[in-house]
Amino acid sequence: ATAVPQSGLGAAAAASGLVLLEAMAMGPDGFVAMAGSRAAAAVARQEEVPVWLVAGVGRVLPAALWTALIGRLAAAGDPWEAEEEVVPIELVDQVVGSEGPVPPDAVSRWATCPAVPELTRTWAAPGSRRPDPGGRARS
Repeated sequence: ATAVPQSGLGAAAAASGLVLLEAMAMGPDGFVAMAGSRAAAAVARQEEVPVWLVAGVGRVLPAALWTALIGRLAAAGDPWEAEEEVVPIELVDQVVGSEGPVPPDAVSRWATCPAVPELTRTWAAPGSRRPDPGGRARS
């Protein structure tokens, strides 16, 4: 394996026999990975290079947590400035976990993290200000 700078991801993917990506988190329709992963996976798909995703224990989220996570990532700002990005699962051929490589559609049963309400609701950090429905600022 060779570490490749972001500027060379497309060329490296095209020249590879296999593209291996790591999921920070994974949901039913995609995964969060380091910036540049989507480009590497898309180039690999175009060049017919297999794409494998490593999804370690605790990284596969139930749908409610996944939806909350991607909502927070979308609200964080411009995606081209982010250090991580959401990659569509359609770009992946196999997902590697504790059970070995499996097709992406077989991974949903790995989601063992409970969908705790505290992790899915919108909140503001202590001391931050947000408008209330009456138009007044509140902390």
